[in-house]
Amino acid sequence: MNLVTRVRKGELSFERFVEIMRNRGYITEQSHEEGCNFGSSAMEAVHQDEFQVLFTFFFPGEDCDIEIKCAATDDGGTPGAFIYALYNSKAIDREVVLGVLRTENEKMHA
Repeated sequence: MNLVTRVRKGELSFERFVEIMRNRGYITEQSHEEGCNFGSSAMEAVHQDEFQVLFTFFFPGEDCDIEIKCAATDDGGTPGAFIYALYNSKAIDREVVLGVLRTENEKMHA
């Protein structure tokens, strides 16, 4: 299901999602944020153009300071068992996000 549909159905709080992307810079599958839960398939379905449409609707007149990217790794865990994150590439580096994911994998497989 795409981002617009999830927001329209009330499954995703877009304002909270923007807050997370602006402040922390990323969200993982394991984050369990109120109103912002994503599984790997939902993360893979997020695209910048849909995000931009929603941003323009919810934050009219503001410049979008978020560029959504998806990262995944199986490092630190079982080979082939990837863990995913969405992140704001304007706020946080991909390598930092991959480090967070490695740590989550290590905790899950300890």
